[in-house]
Amino acid sequence: MDFNVARLRQGEKIAGACAVLLFLDMFLHWYHVTVNGRSFPNSGFSAWHHTGLLIELLVPLAIIVVLGLVALTATQRTVALPVTASVVAAAAAALATLFILIRVLISKPGGSASGSLFGVTVTAQVSTLIWGWVGLVLAAAMTYGCYLAMREEDVSLHDARSQAARAFQSSTRPAPPTGATTAPGATTAPGAAGAPPPAGGAGGPGAAGGGGGTVPPPSGSAPPGA
Repeated sequence: MDFNVARLRQGEKIAGACAVLLFLDMFLHWYHVTVNGRSFPNSGFSAWHHTGLLIELLVPLAIIVVLGLVALTATQRTVALPVTASVVAAAAAALATLFILIRVLISKPGGSASGSLFGVTVTAQVSTLIWGWVGLVLAAAMTYGCYLAMREEDVSLHDARSQAARAFQSSTRPAPPTGATTAPGATTAPGAAGAPPPAGGAGGPGAAGGGGGTVPPPSGSAPPGA
């Protein structure tokens, strides 16, 4: 497998670099806890702690998908997918950006809490540090790189929606029934395989006489007209 960075286009270079930097940034402190507006040592935590599945699982999965796009382009490998790899990577990166935006701006892990301790009101709050905002910027840049890779492959947003719709329809389409089926109105020809033999033997009435004659009456009976 020949891995050649020179095969990467501008969008894939941006997406790959931002994916690596975002993965490293997730180990830095994104949040810290303040009590009554004061911060304390060792009160910070990274994106790998207390952030839920939206960050701890789905964002690394998006990073893997984007790096997979970079590896496929650098090695000139193709995979059988109902949509192009750049479309899959762009969708995964966009979801990662949305998840990080929710966690650093809208719904911070832990939120805030207040209570009374020995008659003193104590308010604890989780705040976003600079590395959390850096992670959001890197995720957005990663999404832009994947989108640029789509444009470099002449895949528009309309084409991406069409590919996704076809993939969804093919995944929900019922499988055809197994085995041979008979068309409506079709009949089985006489003597065909599986048809029961006619009554009286394979040759029908008169076959016992060796040729199409009449079966002789039993012995001892009077002939007709006697």
